Amino acid sequence: MRGETVSKPFAKVRSAFTLIEMLVVIVVIAILTIIAVPAFNSIQATQNENTAEAVISAAVGSARDAAAQASGSADAAAVFLYEPGTGTSIVVCQRVGVMRNDLSGVGRNIDREVFVPIEGLEVYQLPAGWSIRGYAAKGSINDVWYERPTGANAGGSSDRYPTDEGCWVFPETAFFDHTKQVDDGMRQTFMVRFEAGTGQRRAPGGEPVIVVSQRASSAERQNISSDVSTDWKRIDRATSVRRWALRVLSDPNLTEEDRRDLIGDRSGDTVLARCVNELAMYPERKLAEALGLRVNPITGTIYFADQQQVERGRAFALRYVEPLNNSQSEQKKVQRWIEGWNLVGNGTDINDRAATPGSTLYVVPTFVGSVRKVNQPNRLTIEEGVRP
Repeated sequence: MRGETVSKPFAKVRSAFTLIEMLVVIVVIAILTIIAVPAFNSIQATQNENTAEAVISAAVGSARDAAAQASGSADAAAVFLYEPGTGTSIVVCQRVGVMRNDLSGVGRNIDREVFVPIEGLEVYQLPAGWSIRGYAAKGSINDVWYERPTGANAGGSSDRYPTDEGCWVFPETAFFDHTKQVDDGMRQTFMVRFEAGTGQRRAPGGEPVIVVSQRASSAERQNISSDVSTDWKRIDRATSVRRWALRVLSDPNLTEEDRRDLIGDRSGDTVLARCVNELAMYPERKLAEALGLRVNPITGTIYFADQQQVERGRAFALRYVEPLNNSQSEQKKVQRWIEGWNLVGNGTDINDRAATPGSTLYVVPTFVGSVRKVNQPNRLTIEEGVRP
């Protein structure tokens, strides 16, 4: 009828996605994730590597600067430490004196230099999961440095390095019973050392030195001092580690036995360190994967540990996870991987080189206080321990 308004039904308004549209969105997101995550991980890994390299360079440079500014025999060194939970750190230390140290089982006494952390300087920390090793020439590992513990301190330990070649050694500074004041020399590591006054890098090798590195536990410290007059002997109560070390080295009232227990190689508050000039930096996870292993969740490394050991105070045993343990052929795979060889072949042919080396090698030049990245060696016979 004319003039009447005819009402029309409202058009249907779609207020949600269809199932097919949702599936398409999910697939697109999944594809983008597949593409983006590896790229992000690669970027993060590169950033961590750059950070780790910068940390090493800064620590070594700081040690050289400290040495150049010192005089007399006050050499300085970048000392490498490892602790489960916090990872690899680098501490700048300085020589404060010498002590006569009895080498049990060797049948001779030897004067060992003593280093302490330089107070007020930064402790340099590598990113989580990154490790560093130092190169020890063939014959460096002996019955004093990186030896296999025996007797009560063995704790299931074994040889960790081949005995017929040079090795890349790990800073084994947490591999001891933290509750013991005397650990019989179970802590060992390496250092990059510079000459006082000149800042010139010292040659690798030589006799290992003592580095003061206080253990975290307070157990057995009451045995050191039972009265106030001798309370100064306790490093955990010292306001200055440097002054404490100087007094231990010079106090005429201390017997040589007391001195060795406090600051000698067998003390739980010291680490035995030897000079190196070659370093290898790598992600511990990559090393484990290349060997077909998993990083131990307690140690954060390829070293073995179980919860019972931790509860007893021993952070982890001086042995690798299986099958590296008790097999020199397996142990050599660690060295081969660090050097950049494939884990197949005999390591004598250029075709045995890995397409992407897992570690980055550095050398510290004699007259320059910085680390220099070097190419993986292109000729190296691992089995014979020949260096290029």
